[in-house]
Amino acid sequence: MAARDAGDRAATALLDAAARALGHTVATFAGALQTTRIVLAGENVTAIAESPAMAATIADRLRPGPGEAQNCHLEITTAPLTFTDWARGAAVVGIQNVLGAI
Repeated sequence: MAARDAGDRAATALLDAAARALGHTVATFAGALQTTRIVLAGENVTAIAESPAMAATIADRLRPGPGEAQNCHLEITTAPLTFTDWARGAAVVGIQNVLGAI
């Protein structure tokens, strides 16, 4: 993110590609689940979710098809991961390892 913000073209291209890929995934899940809201969580997810590349991809994927008039609306909410989230994940993996679930 820092490299993109500093004007690094390679970093910008990589983040735009990631934003487009995430946009395709979000649109696919929204369509499959017939939902109007998707929650994304993770480090730096807000910067990617607010990317014009992701917005354009989702808009393109959710546009009305031939003979359709209704435009789909999708609300995207972002939430950063906290230390507690990481600690819970590590605890689950540790418990699974002890119990032999992995």
